[in-house]
Amino acid sequence: MRLLLIEDDSMLGRALLVGLRQDGHATDWVQTAADAHSAWLAPQPSIVPYEAIVLDLGLPTAADSTCCARRAHVDFERRC
Repeated sequence: MRLLLIEDDSMLGRALLVGLRQDGHATDWVQTAADAHSAWLAPQPSIVPYEAIVLDLGLPTAADSTCCARRAHVDFERRC
């Protein structure tokens, strides 16, 4: 499964990344909502699209986590 990990805390992000990869998940880690937006929209025809997002709901501003969650929900609905 391909995952997008959005976590602004470096120590926690690294730990989650290692654990998710050890469990066999292809995981990309970003630390900001802007980077998450770019990663989600990046055209990568030869790569499987993200199947899930692991989102830090405590990003620096509530707008960041809300924006990421809404974007993921809208894109998920379009795929189904």
